[in-house]
Amino acid sequence: MRNTCGRRLQTRERAATMQPEEQPGTDDAVFESIMAQVGSRGRFQRRYNIVFNMLFIALVSMPYYNFVMALAIPDHWCRVPGRGATNLTAEQWRDLTVPREEGPPPYSQCSMYNTSHEERAAWLLAGTHNGSGLQVVPCQHGWEYDRTWYAQTAPSQHDWVCDQELVVANLYTFDRLGEIAGNFVMGQLGDRFGRRPILFGCLALLITTRLASGLSSGNHALFLAATLVGSVPSSTVFQTPLILGIEISAMDQRSMIALLQACGWTAGMCLMPLVFWALSGEWTSFMVVTTLPCAIYLLAFRWFPESPRWLASTGRISACVEAIRAMARTNGTHVSEAALAKLRTLSKARSDSHSLLALFSSWRLAKNSVLVILNWTVGELMYYILTTNVTNISGNPFTNFFWQSLVELPGCVLGRILSEKLGRRWTQAGVFVVATVAQIVIIFISSSTRTAHLVMPLVTVVKLAVTIASYSGYLQAMEVFPTCIRQTGCSMGSLVSGLLGTLGPYIIYLGAVTHERYTYVVMAALTLFGALVATLMPETLGQELPETLEDAANFGKHQEYWRIHQRRPARAPAAVNLRPLIDK
Repeated sequence: MRNTCGRRLQTRERAATMQPEEQPGTDDAVFESIMAQVGSRGRFQRRYNIVFNMLFIALVSMPYYNFVMALAIPDHWCRVPGRGATNLTAEQWRDLTVPREEGPPPYSQCSMYNTSHEERAAWLLAGTHNGSGLQVVPCQHGWEYDRTWYAQTAPSQHDWVCDQELVVANLYTFDRLGEIAGNFVMGQLGDRFGRRPILFGCLALLITTRLASGLSSGNHALFLAATLVGSVPSSTVFQTPLILGIEISAMDQRSMIALLQACGWTAGMCLMPLVFWALSGEWTSFMVVTTLPCAIYLLAFRWFPESPRWLASTGRISACVEAIRAMARTNGTHVSEAALAKLRTLSKARSDSHSLLALFSSWRLAKNSVLVILNWTVGELMYYILTTNVTNISGNPFTNFFWQSLVELPGCVLGRILSEKLGRRWTQAGVFVVATVAQIVIIFISSSTRTAHLVMPLVTVVKLAVTIASYSGYLQAMEVFPTCIRQTGCSMGSLVSGLLGTLGPYIIYLGAVTHERYTYVVMAALTLFGALVATLMPETLGQELPETLEDAANFGKHQEYWRIHQRRPARAPAAVNLRPLIDK
């Protein structure tokens, strides 16, 4: 592998020193040779990826997810007046006034005994009661909330519980609808108007709406609107920095860039519950504190580069040349005027379509698009099912969330190592098979109390495998789609996988109403299907990014199914000598 990479680097260095008439006659080859002169792993790339693909992601991950934590519903029970006239604790009073039920919590959350003060006084003298023959009615005087961990969340502030609990479900639905709409619209806008304006527009929108959500929960209609609009830019603020980082960096740096973003995401997810804990579980201040720091990046608009590849692919050659020169100045390199002149000569305004239909403009691109969507759907469903169980774990909810987030970091590290050694597709296929085997074991041991303690370690193995597969699959999707519709393709994958990901709650419900092993049966079938889909994807390790729809139509065409490291296709020599044009 090391020798192969060394030969690849030598080839690029030779291409950078070729005379313009010796260079291959395609825009992609010319751009690759220019990037070799600029430096695709220099100071510019290092600074960009640390600032925007790690630190920025660590900050923006918190407003992306703080909405979900703010909607946590603490344990609650009916408020019954009269405890102030006694010396009973809240727990003792609850035992006298609220019916007991099986399972956690061991008391009713939405009903109370229909009794008078005199009856309750008689119970106090007796010390207890058995509740037999007493009328049970819905809560009449509001609710009490367990404030062990949460001082106040949005549902506890506005009593969005019991018959009003549908409000929370509607908010989750609006959040999902907004994210789906954003994936549909923002990806196409990014490919049409550029990465930079769409990213910072989405960032401003995310900050504004999350702050509005925290300050407007008293107005239900406004809160719903802020939730809907606030989720529109959520995927774009993650995809855009990664797409640009991949487009300006060397191909052997792509997995490192994805790892930097994964580290940023993990850092934000681990920090967020600790901030909520430090604020004593008060949701309004939590929304503000975890959102406002992102505003710092609004000042970085001038320092966020536009993608030279995107500029070239859309015919904006003058802007592309300026972006390349700025990159070279930072890296301390020089790009020959002959190379830039050839780029001006060869690159003309593209006629490539930027619509979603362009993803299906050829059989091979359509096949790869469908496979990416299926791959992301499996990852979306598995991630949702596994992470939803955090709310069902007893103990400190903040540390539970912290450890659940932290486990993703070793998964991303292993994902990078395996993706570079085994390739993207065989890494995904292998870990999906591991997840399938682990879940088959869970199916057989989950019914026995003697082996129940083994379920959690096996679930951890599944979470680790899914994290590795998601990392590798996300990286592969960035490399499969051509530059002209890369953001559109990734957004389409997020859109469809988000729609199909709504099946996750029903899979969990299946296990709740029957037996938990049936949930694992479905999950095992999903990961087995994911393994099959992964093997059908083209290998992108060591392959040049497709630039045009024509490149995408041929991407992976001559790859061998069982081969791990695929050969790079040879470039055709230039058909025309352009020296006279350059000299002129």
